[in-house]
Amino acid sequence: PSPGNYWWVPIAGPLLGAEFLKGNTVEPLVNCREIFPAMLAAIRAAKKSVTLESYIWASGQVSDQFCAALIERAQQGVKIHALVDGAGDLKLKLSDVNRMKDAGVEFVVYGREHWYDLKFNLNHRSHRKLLIVDGKVGFTGGVCIDDKWLGDGATPGFWRETQARITGPAVRQMQAVFAANLLQTTSRLLT
Repeated sequence: PSPGNYWWVPIAGPLLGAEFLKGNTVEPLVNCREIFPAMLAAIRAAKKSVTLESYIWASGQVSDQFCAALIERAQQGVKIHALVDGAGDLKLKLSDVNRMKDAGVEFVVYGREHWYDLKFNLNHRSHRKLLIVDGKVGFTGGVCIDDKWLGDGATPGFWRETQARITGPAVRQMQAVFAANLLQTTSRLLT
């Protein structure tokens, strides 16, 4: 086979655990001016479900916006599932978590409930960043819920980032990845 021939596609999908699917749209979003407004608009438009997984979630301006959007949707009957890494939530105030839980947001910590909980595999963590709304639109990339992502990378202390907004069959795969981590954490299947 020539290098330009994609003979490897039907082999690579099953090996990687995710088939390559046609019919997707991918819109790149760059830095906070594009990323956070798009993600928050999708959450605010949710009719049935929001699943959100973040490696880092720190209290602050960005967190306040996400908490408010998730709480508002939960109060309107939208099923909200949030999952954060057990070491990535060190700067998330318990009061923020409790506000979300009190409003009906299922908030789960992946890997360890408290930073001081010892585990056999200390590297058992989730660095994923996923947002899936109504099973129809997904976001993934490198952005976390933290004020460090409010800049454009030109200002010291702020990160530059790219996120992708995805529609199409690949969103089901993103939802399945989230569901696997939720199952591993809670022993409960997301339906």
